[in-house]
Amino acid sequence: MANCENSSRVRYRGKFLTKKQYELKMTAKELGKANQGRRVRTEMELNNVPQPHKLINVDNRIVNLSMLGKELICSTCEAILSLNNIVNETKRGLGSYLEVACTQCPFVKTVPTSKLVKEPDSKNRQSFEINYKVSIGCLHGGIGNQVLNKVLGAAGIPTMNYNTNKDYERRVGPVVERIAKESCDRAAKIERELTIKNVEEIEKTV
Repeated sequence: MANCENSSRVRYRGKFLTKKQYELKMTAKELGKANQGRRVRTEMELNNVPQPHKLINVDNRIVNLSMLGKELICSTCEAILSLNNIVNETKRGLGSYLEVACTQCPFVKTVPTSKLVKEPDSKNRQSFEINYKVSIGCLHGGIGNQVLNKVLGAAGIPTMNYNTNKDYERRVGPVVERIAKESCDRAAKIERELTIKNVEEIEKTV
C-alpha cells in the first residue's frame, strides 16, 4: 500500500519514493499482470531457432503440389512451414530436397519436391519419380540430354546432368523395350486373328 507523506514523496512498501518513481513501479506492475501466463522464450531457445534464409538465384522447379502441401508441416510442433524459410537445397536430377526451417521451433525438415519411388535393386534407396518420367519422355521423343537441357534452361529450370540422364535411361530402357515388344506382339496377334477370320473374303478379292 502507498501512503502520501507530502506532495512530492510517496511511501511504498516501507520506502519513500518520488511520485515519478512510484508511477513507474505502478506501470511496471500493470504490465506484469497483463503479461502473466504468457510464455517467454529463453535466450537459449532463441539462439537455437534457425534463422530463415531465402535461396539465392532460385528459378523454377518441377514440383508435385499435392505432395508438397502435405510435407510442409513441422514434424516436431506441427506448425505450417514456409518456402520463404529454405536454408538449403540438394538437387537430384530434376528433383530436390529442400531443407525448410520452422519458425516456431529449432527443427529443420527435409522436404522432397517430387514423389519418391523405391529402387527395385535396393532396400532403402529412393529416387525421384520425375527423373524416370522425363527419361521415358526423352526416349519416346527421340531427344538427347543436350536438347532436354535447352528446353529446361529456357524454362528457368535447373538442367539435368548428362550422366544422371543416361543412368535413368538405362534403368527405364529395358522396361520400354519390353512394353514395345508386348505391343508389337499384340498387334501381330490381332492381325493374324483378323486374317484367319476374313480369309474367305480375302481369297475372293485375290
